[in-house]
Parts: sequence; C-alpha cells; structure tokens
Amino acid sequence: MDEITNDWHSDFYTAIREIFKNEKDKIDIIQEQYLSKEPLRIDVIIVKKNDDYGIDKQIARIFKKYNIIEYKSPEDYLSIDDYFKGLGYAYIYKSMMNDYEKTNKKVDGIKIEEVTLSFVSNSYPRKLTKFLKECDRDIEKAVMVYII
Repeated sequence: MDEITNDWHSDFYTAIREIFKNEKDKIDIIQEQYLSKEPLRIDVIIVKKNDDYGIDKQIARIFKKYNIIEYKSPEDYLSIDDYFKGLGYAYIYKSMMNDYEKTNKKVDGIKIEEVTLSFVSNSYPRKLTKFLKECDRDIEKAVMVYII
C-alpha cells in the first residue's frame, strides 16, 4: 500500500493566507523564503577537546568549548547586521551541530553557555559599538580586543 504524504508547509501557508485574506493589500505573505544565496558557512570554529584546557592567547580569553570566529576582510567593516548574522550562526550551530559530526543527535546536546562568538575586523566598529551601548551591553576594552 502506498503511503500518503501531506505537504504540511503548503497547507499551513494556505491557512495563513486565508487568515490574513482581508489584509492582502497591506501585507505580503512569503512562503519558505531562502535566507541566503549560498549555504551558510562559519569562517572558523575552534572546538576545545578538553574543557579544562586554557589557551594563552588574547583572542582565546573568552573561549569555552565551541568558539565561532567570523573574519571581516581589510576592505570590509563589521556592521550591526554582521553582528546579528553572527549571533544567528551561533544559535544555528548550537541547535544543529554536534562536535565534529554534521548533525546533532540529541536535543540540547550543545549548551548555549558552551558557545562563544568572536569577530575579527581590521577597523573599529563604531556604529556597532554605539548600537550595543544603546542596548545596554557592556563593552570591555582589552589590548586590540573588545569583549561584549
């Protein structure tokens, strides 16, 4: 006997369109929009094999078990949107990856407290720093490093 499958996402999209049918002149409803043109890629991930191991490098001062590093080229700058994209990468990595494997085998296998996010940029991110201060984020200046 053939198994009957249902395209639940299309059914859900149709239901949402029905719910908002009177607002169609005021809103757009977009179905399953891709978030990027290319697959999402993290520039560098450093995974500590031993949680107790301390790395004696300035950039590693905040390292925990899983450490995501995003690099901005000398011609580029670190923007507010880059910051949020980096946060997105950290949350996606936490929810989908497992050490050196491709997919997480158990729910909450990586604790968010074990993940750090670092940005490397050639220039000081003035607009981002101003934005983060306005959001009451603490910014600690170290030698050529800012810890948020």
